[in-house]
Amino acid sequence: MTFARTKPWERPPSLVPKSTGRSLEDKGPARCADWLARIRGLPCLCCAHGRQQHPTRAHHPKGLFPRTMGKRVSDLLCMPLCDWHHTLGPQALHQTGDEAAWWRSMGVEPYGVLLSILSGCREPERDEAIAFVKLNREQVGL
Repeated sequence: MTFARTKPWERPPSLVPKSTGRSLEDKGPARCADWLARIRGLPCLCCAHGRQQHPTRAHHPKGLFPRTMGKRVSDLLCMPLCDWHHTLGPQALHQTGDEAAWWRSMGVEPYGVLLSILSGCREPERDEAIAFVKLNREQVGL
């Protein structure tokens, strides 16, 4: 009687199938570099017309929408802000704690801005983003 194997040992098949990758639902919100580039090409929402001195950045508004377990909101929901109003200035958005109050102090209605920006979007997730903005706008009462 011989105990020699004819082929190398193989692990038995798992009783629970392993996932082969992340599902579409797990990938988080839409990411679109072309859309972000377009947002960066727009003027700052807070600077007076023709007086912008810093480059525009795409701000992902996390204070206007429900928390999403640390995930950034979709790129389709970005708004153009110059560096001064976004992060550098003493009254910059990221220096304050309440984003909704900051937008009110600047005299900007962010949901309306988002809807007008999205009207020019050609991305497949556009309709979903518009519905998301409208739903949150109604919940806030604007």
